[in-house]
Amino acid sequence: IRFLNRLKWFSPLEEPLLMLGLCMGLGAVQILTGMGLRFAALVREGKLLDALMDVGSWFLFFLGLGMFGISSFPGLFPLRLWGLEAMAGGLAVLVLTQGRHERGLLRKIGKGFSSLYGLVGYLSDLLSYARLFGLGLATGVIALVMNTLAVMLFSNPWTAVLGVAIAAGGHLFNLAINVLGAYVHDCRLQYIEFFSRFYTGGGRVFRPMLSGLRYNVVK
Repeated sequence: IRFLNRLKWFSPLEEPLLMLGLCMGLGAVQILTGMGLRFAALVREGKLLDALMDVGSWFLFFLGLGMFGISSFPGLFPLRLWGLEAMAGGLAVLVLTQGRHERGLLRKIGKGFSSLYGLVGYLSDLLSYARLFGLGLATGVIALVMNTLAVMLFSNPWTAVLGVAIAAGGHLFNLAINVLGAYVHDCRLQYIEFFSRFYTGGGRVFRPMLSGLRYNVVK
């Protein structure tokens, strides 16, 4: 127990907000990594301007948001103004460039302003990582309940066997159901929140043999 206590960073049940912040922080890292992969893919394709306007503008906005966030710490207050300027610059680039493929000035302007709706998408993706917080907390609470029930039964030698059965069965069920839950929810975060930032389809168009025939004989 002493060895396990040395490994423990904090107790999620006692500090749930820290656990929530850790999960969302990991989500922010993964989302930004996906954006970085998209930026690198565009540069590799020779689309440097697209990379700067479509991805770099969001990086500038999030950089400013981070600077604004840490400006509340002692000695970092000057970063607040720089953060606001970076955020405004990123949003301005989005408004001015996201409608570049549209025809007509009104369509260009409308497309530029509609691109700001992407903020809602980023926020919803980030909040999706709160499911890790819920899974981890639920697992710990269920394990705590099983331990509590087992300890209550251990006080009587006649019910100790039942306590062992409850502890063993409860923990096995908890592990099984939460391994499945972790697999399903983590796959969703991987495929939707992460892959959607950079993944593009490829390959060859499926052309079955003899698909170009003009007539088909059905017997």
